Amino acid sequence: MWLTRWARLKAEPELFHSLLSVVGPGSWGAPADELAYWQRLKSEQASWELGAPKKYELGRRLADPARVLASLAQLSFFGWTSWVAVNRTTDGKGDLHDAADLLSIFVMAGLVEPANDWQAPHAATAKATRVFLSACREMHLNGKLSLHSGVLGNLFAGLGVATEEVPSGWVDRTEFGDALRMWRSGEAKTGRAFAPRPAEPMDPEKIFASSDWDSLFDEN
Repeated sequence: MWLTRWARLKAEPELFHSLLSVVGPGSWGAPADELAYWQRLKSEQASWELGAPKKYELGRRLADPARVLASLAQLSFFGWTSWVAVNRTTDGKGDLHDAADLLSIFVMAGLVEPANDWQAPHAATAKATRVFLSACREMHLNGKLSLHSGVLGNLFAGLGVATEEVPSGWVDRTEFGDALRMWRSGEAKTGRAFAPRPAEPMDPEKIFASSDWDSLFDEN
């Protein structure tokens, strides 16, 4: 609320309009008349006007099923997602543009309403909750999910039959088709797709054999 108040007075119009598009005045602790004012302003001026081009084409990454489920949970519970939310739910750095891969899958699978900008919030569709609940049931019964069978497998398989009538928003159909072939061929990186590389394993023998260890614990 305070940030929006500040932006109305001090920020550039594109920042203020973009901020209005993502805030939720209904949950603010303010008098009813002020909340009504912000709701009206949001309905009149909210517009996502900030953004940057993706650094990479689609097809570089493919999140593992457990992280797809985490992203589905966020989408279902909160009713929206974004590239930043995808990074958060896939255990990655918040500024990784590769999150657009999973976000584009959500768009083409009909789980979110397509936005005009890849960095804009994407509202969930009714299908998102149905898929999430089915995935939860499958996880409960089988103990795991797969991108090659079951709920996620069916979702992934259906991506290839998207027609020109399916709204795609910012997702370029040709780029998505090329990415789909990369994901299915196994050429894209998988596993903890957006997480940092694991640290090199530490050899404890080098520590135990050091003079520092002896001096610290009086082994001599």
